[in-house]
Amino acid sequence: MTKTRNLLAALVLSIFVLGCNDKTRSPDQSTPPPIAVDIITIKPTEQAIQVQLPGRSQANKISEVRPQVGGIIESVNFKEGGKVTAGDSLYTIRSGIYQAELTSANANLESATASMNTAFNEYKRQKLLLTKSVTSKKDYDSALLNYKKAQANVDVQKANVNRAQIQLAYTQVKAPISGIIGESYFTEGALVQLNQAQPLAIIQQIDPIKVTMSQSSDEFLKFKREIASGKLKLNKNATVDIVLSDGTPYMEKGVLLFSDIFVDQNTGTVHLKAKFDNPNKNILPGMFVHTLLNVGTDPQAILVPQKAVFFDSQSRPAVYVVNDASEAEQRVITVAQSINNHWRVTSGLKENDKVIVNGLVKIRSGSKVVISELPQNTATTEKEEAK
Repeated sequence: MTKTRNLLAALVLSIFVLGCNDKTRSPDQSTPPPIAVDIITIKPTEQAIQVQLPGRSQANKISEVRPQVGGIIESVNFKEGGKVTAGDSLYTIRSGIYQAELTSANANLESATASMNTAFNEYKRQKLLLTKSVTSKKDYDSALLNYKKAQANVDVQKANVNRAQIQLAYTQVKAPISGIIGESYFTEGALVQLNQAQPLAIIQQIDPIKVTMSQSSDEFLKFKREIASGKLKLNKNATVDIVLSDGTPYMEKGVLLFSDIFVDQNTGTVHLKAKFDNPNKNILPGMFVHTLLNVGTDPQAILVPQKAVFFDSQSRPAVYVVNDASEAEQRVITVAQSINNHWRVTSGLKENDKVIVNGLVKIRSGSKVVISELPQNTATTEKEEAK
């Protein structure tokens, strides 16, 4: 009996002790403490907008040199890879036959001119006799007709002389444009023909030089909508910068050719062209380059550090903002360009929103947070990359 009483007393004591321990436990011990985070407060700022696009250079003008008369090439008058000026003689075609044709045409013209003079004299004589009623109207009309025929024949022979002169001049194959001439596909002694398919050589004008840039039609339409809504102020004289394939910036600025914007019907890609001065021939046709198109200015740009942006379960870009209850709240955003490790946000955020910039791994929607504000990096430099 004594053992039973002792056992009951011990049991009651242990229950009492446990109850006391529960009463002394902190009521807040089951609630996680607030998470310390750094935030920035959104302050829109004016930002120059650039778009990075892949580009490929091409000659400003290309001319395939072909003969306009047939014959044997007598001489090649240029150095392959050298510079030529419009009007320079590139090839000389043997001209003997064309000189003979010109001589014959001149002789025919002289004969026709003499015949015309004779016909004119007869016409004047018949006209005088007709006034004196010494000749018939029929003879007068015949003399007038012969004179007009002789005039027409002179015109024909003049045209023949002109044609022969042109044919003779074409034996000097001249450069139609200024530029750099490439390989000569024909040598001295080769027979060439009028309208042949194979060019004699190709001239490319590379100062200035053009660069064709490619952009998806979706991105192009986004920019057009931003411009139409007034969110983006377009540069009327939009300039283009180039970074060469080895990372070297190209010193000359290009000008966007708005008249050369077209869409590839097969891919839906929008192609834009820009023209650059190329005095040192640093850019050659066919080179791949990185272009920075200075589109315009966003007067109220919202910039968010890239480390603050994550993707939600639907692969949409999002950030955490701090609401008035000091809780983290997930916000889906739309981003445009990457600017100096920041995203330019076009929707989803507004002025004075508090965006969490670190500690995202620990945070969920509804998490209580304690904030520490960082100075906002406005990324005011003009260089940017388009993603």
